[in-house]
Amino acid sequence: MLIQSHGDAVELLPALPTEWKTGSVSGICARGNIEVAMNWEDMTLTALTLTVGTDTEELTLTGEGLKGAKGYDESGNKVEAKYRDGKLVFNAPAGIYNFVF
Repeated sequence: MLIQSHGDAVELLPALPTEWKTGSVSGICARGNIEVAMNWEDMTLTALTLTVGTDTEELTLTGEGLKGAKGYDESGNKVEAKYRDGKLVFNAPAGIYNFVF
C-alpha cells in the first residue's frame, strides 16, 4: 500500500513491499481532493508533491521520515509546517506543495 487517507490526513508509504525499495509514483488520489506524487529510496521518502484541490485548514501527513521535511508552495514560499507526535501538519490552501527530505 502506497498511501492511506482518512479525513484531512494522508499516511505515506504505510505498507511498502520490500521488493519496492526504490521507486516513484504519481497521480494517486487521496481524500480531500488531494493528488499525491512521491519518490523513495531505501524505503524512505525523498520527495513529495501534493496537489491540493480544495482549501484544507489543517492537512496532516504521517509516515516514516517526515521529521525535518522542508516544504514549499508553487511560488517557492516556505510552507510553515509543524512536526508533532510523528505528524507533519500545515495549512494547505488549494495549490501545489513540494517537500524534500
